[in-house]
Order: sequence, then structure tokens, then C-alpha cells
Amino acid sequence: MSYNYDNIISCLQAVNVWYIFGHENPDGDSIGTTLAFYNFAKRIGKKAFILSKNTPSDTYSFLPNFSDILVSQTCPTIDENSLLLICDTANKARSLDNLEGLLHTTRSIAIDHHAGNENFADINIVDVSASATGEIAYNILEAFNQGISQDEALCLYTAIVTDCGNFTYSCTTSRTHEITAKLLAIGVNPTLVNEALNKNMTYNMFIAWGLALMHTEIFCDGCVAVFYLTKSDFERSSVSPADLEGLASFIMRLKGVEIGLFLTERSDGIKLSIRSREPYSSREIASCFGGGGHACAAGATLRYDFATALSQVKEAVELYVARWNFTSI
Repeated sequence: MSYNYDNIISCLQAVNVWYIFGHENPDGDSIGTTLAFYNFAKRIGKKAFILSKNTPSDTYSFLPNFSDILVSQTCPTIDENSLLLICDTANKARSLDNLEGLLHTTRSIAIDHHAGNENFADINIVDVSASATGEIAYNILEAFNQGISQDEALCLYTAIVTDCGNFTYSCTTSRTHEITAKLLAIGVNPTLVNEALNKNMTYNMFIAWGLALMHTEIFCDGCVAVFYLTKSDFERSSVSPADLEGLASFIMRLKGVEIGLFLTERSDGIKLSIRSREPYSSREIASCFGGGGHACAAGATLRYDFATALSQVKEAVELYVARWNFTSI
């Protein structure tokens, strides 16, 4: 999809301060995209703040200025002549707690690639054909005609490769490869990125993954697999939810599994992560619980006790698979 970015560039150039943030429990796309904009803002002389509602995973600590991320449930007092730059966030509920109020008082731009984006900002760039929000961020930074630094390229590359599963997911396109090729030409070392992202597990993380795999159940004639971590599992392994990135997708390695469900019991509810292959849709399943996301990866938060949440999810997915199989006959 082709966009004219003149309006967004004019808005970003016109303000002195950028407040940059993504969605709660940030993944590689959210962290990489926000850090790319943060590094760019500082390079062109803007005052910038980068915020995260939750503590980001140390997996991404290799990214430039990762330590500048301010962990806060809310955005602090807004400076005059400021702008909100909201990345990889489909709806207000997944962002900072005071976003609703800020949108009434501060100019805002949202950049995203999720289908079902609520278009809540003043300017919304939503391209569902992009493999990652990092792809859209690349287009915007390129349109500034001020070049892309090696630091910014590293952040963008990380955003893209994490959201397209190292080019293995169906969202990967020729445009994805074109952009990453340009980022490599700028100086990104893919081997070092892969080392940082995929060879950094601690012993405690191994324990947590093992506990989750021990909780695996398969149903719907082998089509669906569910696994989980309870509060006691978190205590036993001494890991945080930020240490579990990539685990939700691991269940899809099981032969015959087309839908993978991962539940984690947290202080703010039961988090459900869904992965799927065509013809099934993770987004459709997540919508049953007020969640959303992509066709192949989505999520939701359930406000039940853990046993009830697990039962409700299994029942809903059984009905979903039965309905889909019936209507496809």
C-alpha cells in the first residue's frame, strides 16, 4: 500500500517534543519501532521521551538507547508544542492509562499494521499489508530525506524480523525483503541480531519454558494445542512475563497443530496468546474474549480465575473449530 507521508512529516517537524510509546507488554516490533523514532528524533534535534507501560524484556537491551525507556503506566506532564507518536497499537486499551485524556489535549499520530485498528489518533497510518510496524516506520524515516543512521536501522531491522518470525510468517512480502536489504546495506549485522534475540536464554527461562511444555494439552483431533504457566510456575522459575517472548509460537512446532493457545496467570488477569495457520484466524478467536491482533497471531486478557479461564478458552476454541469445519463443507 502506498502512502503520502507529507502530512505526518510536517506534523513531526512542527513540534519540539515527541512522546513516543507503543503497546503494553511490548514485543520486538513495538520496542524496535519506538526506539527507531526516538533515536531519529534526537539526531535531528528534537526533544524526545520514550515510554513503556511495562518493563521491556532485556532481550532488546542491545538496541541503542534502550536504557532511556521510561517505564510508566501513564504519560508524564506534556510539554508545550508536543506530539504523541503511538506505534504498533491497535486500540487505546492497550496503551498508557491516561491516553484517552491526552488525545483531547495533544496532537497525536498513530502508526500501526493491525487489522481492526481503531483509528483513535488525529493522524492514523495503518497498513495491514506491512509485516511489521517497523516497515511503516522505515518508509516514514526515509521520506524525511535525512538518511537513516546505523542505530536507527538496527532498531528497524529488529522490529521487522521479530514480527515476521525471521521471514517465516505469511505476512512476509517482497517489500519486507526489500526494506531489510536496505537496512543491511546501512550496516546492520544480521548475525549479531540473531545472537542477541535467539541465544540469550537464562537457566530460569529454560525452567519456565519446560514448565509450560509440561502443561501441554492437545484436543480437537490434534488440531489445537494449549499450554500455560500459572502464578506458582512464575514463582518457581523466577521469571517475568517479559522473559517469555517467543514461547507462544513454540507450540506451533507440534505436527498437526493449526491453533496454539498459551495462557499465563498474571496479577492483572489471564493473558491469552493465540497462534494459528490458515484457514483458522487467531484474531477471530481473540475477538471472543474482547481481544484482537493479526490473523496468525493475536491475544486477549481474561478476567476469570485461572481454571475458569482455561475451561472457557478450550470450550470457545472447540466451538470455533467445529463451526469453521461445518461451514467449510
